[in-house]
Amino acid sequence: MIGLGGSGGTSIIAPALRALPIGVPKLMVSTLAAGDVGPFVGVHDIAMMYPVTDIAGLNRLSRVILANAAHALAGMMIHPVPQSTDSRPALGFSMFGVTRPCIQQLTARLSGDPGAASHQ
Repeated sequence: MIGLGGSGGTSIIAPALRALPIGVPKLMVSTLAAGDVGPFVGVHDIAMMYPVTDIAGLNRLSRVILANAAHALAGMMIHPVPQSTDSRPALGFSMFGVTRPCIQQLTARLSGDPGAASHQ
C-alpha cells in the first residue's frame, strides 16, 4: 500500500497502513517525513519518504520523487522475502554498548551455533 499526503493526508492514511500485517509492503510519501514520524509509524514497518515538494500536482521534482516511491513499493512487492518455516517462538533483545557481548553470546547459545557470536 502506498499513501501520499501532507499533514492531513498522513493523519488519515497512517492508521490504515498500521492496520496491515507486518511484512506487507507499506510506503508513506509525506511532507511530515522530514520531522518526527513516530506518531504516524509507531512500532510498524512503514517506510516514509519525503516528497521534497508539496503534493499538489506534478512538476519536474514531484514526478521523479513519486516515480521513485512507486518503484520502491513495486520492488518490495515483486521481491517478497520467503516466509520462515522456523516454529520456535520469537524473542526480542535490545543491544546498546556494554550489553552487546552478552546478547551475542545468548543468541549463539539459543541458535545452537557456538560461532554465531563471532559473526555478529
